[in-house]
Amino acid sequence: MKAAREYLRKQDMFAVTRDEQVRVLSGEEEGAFGWLALNQKQAEISPDPATTLGALDFGGASVQISFVPQETSILANLFPMHFGGSVRGPIHLYSHRQAATVFRSASSTT
Repeated sequence: MKAAREYLRKQDMFAVTRDEQVRVLSGEEEGAFGWLALNQKQAEISPDPATTLGALDFGGASVQISFVPQETSILANLFPMHFGGSVRGPIHLYSHRQAATVFRSASSTT
């Protein structure tokens, strides 16, 4: 991480001045950014689950799922993300990461 920070500090296109600006994302953040990119591509970033797409990202050692739930009670004890500032209100995004070892274990027992 130290080498990555030092490299990015030397690049003109990045304004890296603090160590906290370069870090590894959590799985939930990775899922949320995937959701954001997908829905930006579709030109529909909104709190309405009927107009946005859910994102499912398989890769590496984990899988992430992110979507706008119809009921916010699904967010209890999980990782909610709020994107404020939209005209239609904040977006309550459900994003969850699951280690891929669970899937490997389940598939090896069948």
